[in-house]
Amino acid sequence: MSHHTDQRKVSRRALLSGAAGLAGWGSLVALSACGGGSAASSATTAAPASQAAPTTSTSATSAAASSATTTASVSATAASVSATTSAASVAGKTTVTYWFWGDPTYLAPEQRVAQAFEQANPSIHIELTLLPYGDLENKLTATFASGAPPDTHHLDMPLVQSYGKRDVLVDLNPYLSRDPVINTAFYQSSAYSKIALDIMSYQGHAIGLPNSAAPNLYYYNGDMYRANGLQTPYELWKANGWTWDAFTNAAAHIAKKTGTTWAPAGASMGLARLWMNSAGGKEFDDIKAPKQCLYGDPASVEALSELHDLMYKDHIMPVNFSKEVGSDDTTAFAAGKVAMMPRWTSGILTYNKITSFKWGMVPYPKYTVNAHDFATSGDAIAKVSKVQDAAWAWVKYGVGPEGSAVSAADGTNVYFHPDAQKIAQQALQKIPSLETPNAVVEIMADGPGSFIRLLSVNQDKINGLISPELSKIWNNTVPPADAGKAIDQTVDAFLQANPQ
Repeated sequence: MSHHTDQRKVSRRALLSGAAGLAGWGSLVALSACGGGSAASSATTAAPASQAAPTTSTSATSAAASSATTTASVSATAASVSATTSAASVAGKTTVTYWFWGDPTYLAPEQRVAQAFEQANPSIHIELTLLPYGDLENKLTATFASGAPPDTHHLDMPLVQSYGKRDVLVDLNPYLSRDPVINTAFYQSSAYSKIALDIMSYQGHAIGLPNSAAPNLYYYNGDMYRANGLQTPYELWKANGWTWDAFTNAAAHIAKKTGTTWAPAGASMGLARLWMNSAGGKEFDDIKAPKQCLYGDPASVEALSELHDLMYKDHIMPVNFSKEVGSDDTTAFAAGKVAMMPRWTSGILTYNKITSFKWGMVPYPKYTVNAHDFATSGDAIAKVSKVQDAAWAWVKYGVGPEGSAVSAADGTNVYFHPDAQKIAQQALQKIPSLETPNAVVEIMADGPGSFIRLLSVNQDKINGLISPELSKIWNNTVPPADAGKAIDQTVDAFLQANPQ
């Protein structure tokens, strides 16, 4: 039950009130979905029974029919319209409401987990609500402000500090201290799970329960490389040769541009921060309590200059990808229109259907180190929930051996429970077109290349200050060094005025 996003994101998982409360939650709004190429354009919800909106009743236990109906509805509706299915309250059972984000492909895995949970816990009923990322946060903002949020929801890692500061989520440490299976010792048993729980904690209090982690990495079309007589990125990486130069040289051989038409493009950009990491730089001095922005440091400027050159000097990366290639990079990659594109491992849910070419995954190319993102997320329980023990049973189920094993069937994450991870690995090995089934685990095991995004309370506002200056680099209007310096000055002033 883990989904991964980033602001430009990866299966699951004292109240404010009135107008003043709603205003206080403003920093949680206006976030964009970035777990993959195109964001979901409409919501798919299994609405709480108390919700006034008209619904069509279904249950988490009728997953197959619901999934088919819901997907069809989502495809048919406009961006402003919600396609709705409902799991009505079941008489004699405790109902736990659960809201999560994603596109339609995220629904079926959650339904499978809810089905299995209800079978194992027949006295508890789960109501699922699926929404696009930004819509989810807007609705959570409103419901927390009104005092009527869902019992549980999927909490993204960059929002942990904001929610923690507002003190509206249950501290899960007491549950972790006494649960016989999902407990503090479980999370301390591996480097992955230990880092993930720390990410999902506010001042030492766990407020989201993660079950897995996943990297942002590069997907590549192996057939394109072989057709040009080139080693694949995976082969280069395993030989310690996956460098910026190798990335550029290979893309230059593959990319074909006539006028404004690419057939194919060499690559899409990915996350500038991971290119900075690959050059030995970083965004901030501290990810949770930053005091200094580091976009103007030499290593960071080196990376920003490299990205600028890939567009304007080497001509292998479209400046406006969707406009120049005719679609977003996720769609373009599946159609064989770009040799390399970055995304979280949630992309596996799309690319496992590819039959026309072999594809693989690698970390970002290195200047000093091969980089990848460490992304996680977890389920949270509202303090005002009247069914907290049942909510804990649901939340921990997704982390434990039964629930995470159901989630792992898609192979999109590295799971903390070893039984689930075996299932995830087997799922990847069954994808005929995937030529690197071990890559995700291998990449995550590369500790020095693992980087974490900004997690501070005002991360959304800080990223909002950075993006316009980066756009000036991509639009070729400001030199990278000048943009980096301007970012540092603007963000540092904000940090001084707004300590994190």
